[in-house]
Amino acid sequence: MVAKNTKKENTQKVDGTFVHGTSDTCIFFGVSRETLSGWAKKGAPKEGRGSWDIKKLNEWLGKGASNGNSEQKTISDEARKLKADADYRETKSEKEKIALDKIQGELIHIDDVQAEWASRILELKSGLRQLEKKIAPQIANQSIREVERVLRDEVYYLLESYSRDGAYTPRKGKT
Repeated sequence: MVAKNTKKENTQKVDGTFVHGTSDTCIFFGVSRETLSGWAKKGAPKEGRGSWDIKKLNEWLGKGASNGNSEQKTISDEARKLKADADYRETKSEKEKIALDKIQGELIHIDDVQAEWASRILELKSGLRQLEKKIAPQIANQSIREVERVLRDEVYYLLESYSRDGAYTPRKGKT
């Protein structure tokens, strides 16, 4: 076995494969030293103390290249278990974040928002339908300017009631 240093003690080319030190291997896979050590205890291939063959480790994790028949390399049971465990932990973390956001009032159930806005739409619709009955007596025999004022005031009132603050109204930024 011929070893040639290609990078300060961390990388050696051994028989055509690259063997990396623990810190480089951790960086490559994006894991901690504890995780790498746990993999070793579970049977991950290791070249020696603090030395890891990236290709073999990749294959052990099920991330390796295809085999000679161009078929996808089968994932080892241990690698599938590790992946399932990582997926479970990630999903659990996302669920906890959602629960925290809900507790802190940053999340609102969509049914509540839809009900509130449907109610506002109905208020606006009702106001628009009553507009003709409400303003007709006010504008009878009035000048054009007076009619414009009455219409403007009523439309403004309807828009204000529709856009009022409420539990599900977006907050305006500070000006």
